[in-house]
Amino acid sequence: VAIALVVYATCHLAHANPYLAAFAAGSALATVDHVAAETFEPLGDLLSELTKFAALLLFGALITPTRLADLGWQGWALAILAIVVVRPASMLLSLIRTPMPRAERLTAAWFGPKGFASVVYGLLVLQAGIPEGAKLFDLIAVTIALSIILHSSTDVPVAHKLRIEPPDHLPAGHEPVEAPPAEHLLHGHGAHHRPGNPNL
Repeated sequence: VAIALVVYATCHLAHANPYLAAFAAGSALATVDHVAAETFEPLGDLLSELTKFAALLLFGALITPTRLADLGWQGWALAILAIVVVRPASMLLSLIRTPMPRAERLTAAWFGPKGFASVVYGLLVLQAGIPEGAKLFDLIAVTIALSIILHSSTDVPVAHKLRIEPPDHLPAGHEPVEAPPAEHLLHGHGAHHRPGNPNL
């Protein structure tokens, strides 16, 4: 955390890009000290989730009904086209020669890569004061909102279709504890529970 604060303060004073500096600092830390990088991983995951939550909360608060109404049908059509056609098509092209089964390729194409940069860049566009920046932000906001709604409402059905078990929500860095086999449990009850006993 101290390194992140120092990097951010330095970038603010030098008018440098804080995102590139943060990435470079993280890469340097992982290269120089593997133990420190592994120790920071659980805290880093937590801070990352909190930061994304705060940014999404701010982002959602800026999506007002007036912005949605001012976008027009052309903007809505472009947002739907980006989600339904452009991103799936680009993913399918990148997965042409992969050994993934067809169902998994279609799933990857629909959900696409999970990224958070579009939210950050959308906020930067709105704050930059560039010409047509408000319209660009409205288009980005609608696209992100539709993506969140569509993908969040289809992830569970798709997981069931592919027979994927839901996550167990264990904290990062902890391995799940496997249950012992049923045979081990039966033999552990004592000698009076012999194999073949109809009472088992």
